[in-house]
Amino acid sequence: NRLDNSRREIMATESFVAAIPALLEAVPPSWYGTTFPNLDLKSREVFSASYLELLSSSAISPSSLDELGHAEDYFRVATNLSTILETYYSLHYSVSLPHVLTFRSKVMPLVALLRQTPLTVVQEGKVLDQKCQKVLKSLGCDLKVVSKRPKSKPAGRLLVLFSSASASAPPSFEGYDAVVFDGVLVFREDCGVDTKETFRTRKRMSSPLSTPRCVEVLDELTGKQVTSPAAQSTSALLAHLQSMSGSSCPTQPLVFSSGLPSLNAYYASLLLLYPADTVTAVMASTAYGGSSELTDLNVGSRFNKATFAIQGDSDYVESVKTTLSQLSGTGPVVVFCEFPSNPDMKVPDLNAFLKTVHDFKSSSGREVHLLVDTTFAPPSKVLDKIGAVTSTLPACAFISLSKSVSRGLTCAGCIVGNKAASKLMVKVSEVRNALDTQGDVHQSNILCENHEGVETRVKEAYELAFRVGEVLKASVKEVTGVDMPLNFVTPQNAEDGFTSSTYSFNLPPPANATAARLAALAQDFVDVLQKDKVNFKPCVSFGQDNKLVYLTVPATSTQGAIKEEDKAQQAKGGVQLTRFSFPVSVGDVEVVEEGIRRGVKEVYGVSGGGCVIS
Repeated sequence: NRLDNSRREIMATESFVAAIPALLEAVPPSWYGTTFPNLDLKSREVFSASYLELLSSSAISPSSLDELGHAEDYFRVATNLSTILETYYSLHYSVSLPHVLTFRSKVMPLVALLRQTPLTVVQEGKVLDQKCQKVLKSLGCDLKVVSKRPKSKPAGRLLVLFSSASASAPPSFEGYDAVVFDGVLVFREDCGVDTKETFRTRKRMSSPLSTPRCVEVLDELTGKQVTSPAAQSTSALLAHLQSMSGSSCPTQPLVFSSGLPSLNAYYASLLLLYPADTVTAVMASTAYGGSSELTDLNVGSRFNKATFAIQGDSDYVESVKTTLSQLSGTGPVVVFCEFPSNPDMKVPDLNAFLKTVHDFKSSSGREVHLLVDTTFAPPSKVLDKIGAVTSTLPACAFISLSKSVSRGLTCAGCIVGNKAASKLMVKVSEVRNALDTQGDVHQSNILCENHEGVETRVKEAYELAFRVGEVLKASVKEVTGVDMPLNFVTPQNAEDGFTSSTYSFNLPPPANATAARLAALAQDFVDVLQKDKVNFKPCVSFGQDNKLVYLTVPATSTQGAIKEEDKAQQAKGGVQLTRFSFPVSVGDVEVVEEGIRRGVKEVYGVSGGGCVIS
C-alpha cells in the first residue's frame, strides 16, 4: 500500500508540473497585485483542492482559473500562485496543504516553529549565520544549531533540517520533523505543530513568496532556466521615503517585505535595546487589525500591550492621557498611533498630543518612544512636525508601501526614524537582516519604478474621495432625512499633509428594522454597490491606482482581530461602519456618483424606505 501511494504521489506531481506552462500562460489579471475580492474567499485548502480538480477534469484557461476564485483577500495572507506552489510541495512530500507554507524570508519559517516549540536545527551549509542565531536567542527563542543530525531525536524538541537547497529542488527530510529550504516550510502531520499558528505567524510577521518569485520557481520546476532581474538602485526611493516622512536622520529608512514585518522588527528592536526591561506598547483599541494582532503575538514575559479608545466622540488626546496614567511598571513605553486613525480618520492636535506624551515621560521617569503609522498619508512629513515641537523624543514613521507608494502593485513596508531614534534604527536594521524580512528584488524594483509622484496621487485621491463623499451625504439626507457625518480628515488636516483618501460612516438605521437587519445594513450597502464591478471592488486596503473604489466593513475584514466589545463601540443604532477607499481617478466620476445615489436608494428600499430612527 505504501508503494502504491508513493507511485500515485509521483504521478500526481508529474501531472502537476506538466500543467505549469499552461497555468502561467493563462494566469488571469485578477491574480496579480496585492488585493483580491473578499465576498467569496475559498481558503488555501479549498482553493488548492479546486485547482487539483481543475487539472484532472478540464483544460486550463484564463476563464477556468478565474472561476476558481481566490484563496485569501490580501497578498500578505496568501495569493493564488503561492497556494498553487505550496500545493506542489504538499504533493511532493505527501503532506496536507496546511503543513506547507512559503515565506519571503529564509529565516521566518524557523520563527514560525520556534514560537511554538524548542528546535534542534541541523544546518546544511552556512545558511543561518551567527548574527541571526544571536538575535533569535536574544528574543527568547530556544534554538540549538548543529552541523550533523543527532543519532537519536532530542527529547522535547523538534528536529529540523535547515537546507541550502533551492525552492525548485526540494530536499529529502527523512528522519526529521520538518524541513526549511529557500523560504519553504514543510512539517510532518504528527509532529505536534499547530497549523493555524504557523499560518498566523506568516500572515502577521512575514509574507508568502512574492508573485513574481512564485512564477520563477514554478518555471524552474519545469526545468526552465530563470534569471532574476537586476536590482535597481534604491537611493532615490530611500531619499524619497525620508523626505515624505520629514526625517533628517543620518540612518536611512529600512524597507521590508510588507508592512507588518516592519512593525514586528520595530518591536523586537525595542526588546534588544532594553534587554533587562519589559516594553509596553500603547495603541488604539480599534487600530488596524493586523497591527493589533501582531502586537498581541508579541505579548509575553517582556512585552505588554495597553489600549486607548478613540471610537465615536472619544477625544484622541484625552484617551491617550488616560491610558498612560494607568500604566504600571518602569520599563520603556512605545506610543503607537495612526495619523489618521483607522477607520475613524482622526488626527489629534499634535501640540496637545506631544505634551501629553512628554508629561508622562517626565512624571514617570520612563523611556518613551513614538511610532506613527502614516500609511493613509505617506507625504505628511510627520517627523518634521514632531521635531518642531520636541527634538528629544525618539520617533519613527511606519508606512505600509503596498498602498499609494507602490500603487498597489506589491507589498512592502518601511520604518523611518528621526535623529533621536538613531540607536533604535540600528537595532531595527539588525533584526531585519537577521530575520531576512527585507523585500526581494522584484518588490524592490516595483517600488523604485513607482514611488515618484505619490504626493500628487495622494492629493488627487483625497480630492476624489471628498467629492464623492459630498454626494454620499446628500444622497443619504435625501432618502432618510438624516445628516450623516463622514469619519474623514478635516480640511485643515488635509492642508497639514494628512490627505487620506479613505473615510468611514454609519448609515442611519431604518425605522422598525430588526437587530439582524441593522447588523447587516453596512454589508448590504457594500453588496449593492459592488454589483458595478467596473467601478467598485469589495476589498480591503486603499491607495490602489486602479480606478476602483474599495468597499469594506472593517468589523468583518480589517478589524477581524479586534475585540467584539471594542468594535461594538463604533456602531451607531446597531449599524456598523462602512469604509470607502478611493483611487487616484475613476473611469467616470459621474457614473460612480450615480452608483452611490442608486445604492443608497436600493439599500433603504429593501427595508421600506426613508423613515429612520431619529
